[in-house]
Amino acid sequence: MTELDCLTLQACNLVAQNRRQLLQEQINARRQRAWQVSHLAAAILKGEFQVTHVVAFGSLVQAGQFHQHSDVELAVWNLPQRDVVRAVSRLQSLDPTISVNLILFEGAQPTLQTAIQRDGVAL
Repeated sequence: MTELDCLTLQACNLVAQNRRQLLQEQINARRQRAWQVSHLAAAILKGEFQVTHVVAFGSLVQAGQFHQHSDVELAVWNLPQRDVVRAVSRLQSLDPTISVNLILFEGAQPTLQTAIQRDGVAL
């Protein structure tokens, strides 16, 4: 390997390291914004839709799982079926880059309910 090859390899490694660092900073900023969206969504759900309990779950609450395409997943208690479409529509307008998904806790599969109760973060 020539000296030029070594320098080229070092430069490529530095560029790759810088790209990984930039991507991680972007992911961290997106995760921070996702938490803000989650808290705002919980306030809306409780205030406008009289939901009794909101829990964030999924990649947002699991360290190392959140990525640049992650969204917000919220479990809700006591959201009347007649309000689901209106609530989802309301929450989708909170941030144009972060989707908010709602799970009606009472209708979720038992395994999902267990995971939400075990790993979720109450808002």
